[in-house]
Amino acid sequence: MPVPPFYEKNNPDGAITWFKDNEEAKDIWDQMTFYREMCNKYGVKLYISECDEIPGEIVYEDAFQIAVKNQPEDAAISTKELHYQKV
Repeated sequence: MPVPPFYEKNNPDGAITWFKDNEEAKDIWDQMTFYREMCNKYGVKLYISECDEIPGEIVYEDAFQIAVKNQPEDAAISTKELHYQKV
C-alpha cells in the first residue's frame, strides 16, 4: 500500500488516513490478518471508525485510502471496538 508523502515530513498538518470502501482497500484489509492476530494475542484492542461523508479536506488519495485534515468537530463518525475474527 502506498505511503502518503506527508509522512516523510512527520505529517505536519495532522492528516488522518482512512481506508476507502472499495475492493482494493478490502483486499489490503484482508492481507492484514497477521497484524490483527498479533494484536489479539497480546491483548491490544483495535477500533474501527466509519463515516458516510468524507470527514475533512482531502490532502492525499490513492486507490486504497484518503488522507484528510481539518476534520469538522461535528463530523458524524462512529467508532467501535473491532472484535477479533480469525479468517
